Formats: sequence, structure tokens, C-alpha cells
Amino acid sequence: MTTYWQILDNIKKYVTHIQESGSSKDYQPITLQLEHQLREIEHYNQLLQNQLSRRQKRGLNHGVGYVANSLFGVLDERFANQYQLDIERIKQNQNHLQTLLPNQTIIVETEYNILKRHESLIYAKAIFSHRRSY
Repeated sequence: MTTYWQILDNIKKYVTHIQESGSSKDYQPITLQLEHQLREIEHYNQLLQNQLSRRQKRGLNHGVGYVANSLFGVLDERFANQYQLDIERIKQNQNHLQTLLPNQTIIVETEYNILKRHESLIYAKAIFSHRRSY
């Protein structure tokens, strides 16, 4: 979800930048549409956040939740806690992957450069051997 919030912030900054630029009249229909969509997204975000904050735990009737889970697959406290742990692990993994991505990009770029050098050397050798054969 952190990526979602980052992208949303970037879109808001972009729309603000377009509005503050001198040529905003040229882009006015686009910025109005983007503003409308951002307001709609913010509205839905508020709805989701309010619903999450209102959730009440079961308290004394954990046993009923366990039985309902066993019979019907209804979420009980144990699985809710497990889901929360899983979400935290996913966030940690996402952050770890974001730190690894620049390193992997550098490795791919380096391999590409090496292949390009080898390609040019092979091409030069082919030309040399072709000229030598004549």
C-alpha cells in the first residue's frame, strides 16, 4: 500500500505543478478531470479508512468466532492476527525489494554494456578476418 500512497502523492504534485505553470489554460480540461478523479479517490480512501477504524473486536465470544470459522470459514481473531502479520511481512518484503531494485538495475546495465563491447569486438574481428581473406 505504500506504493499506492506514493503514486497518489506524485499525481497530486503533478496536477499542482500543471496548475501553477504558466500554460495551465492549455491543460485546463485535463487538470479539471484529474482533480475530479483525485477527489473521488480521496473520498473512497476516506470511506475505507473510516470502516477500518470502526471495526470492533468480538471480545468475550471468541469461541463463537472459532466455531463459525470451523463451520463456515468466517474470519476469527486468530486468522485476523495472522492476516495482520502477513500484511506486515508483505510490507517488509516490499521495502526490501525496493532496496534491491537499484542494484539489480545496475547489474543488468553492466551486463548490457559488456555484451555491447563484445559485440563490437566480434564485429571488428569479423571485418578484419573478412579483409584478410581477400
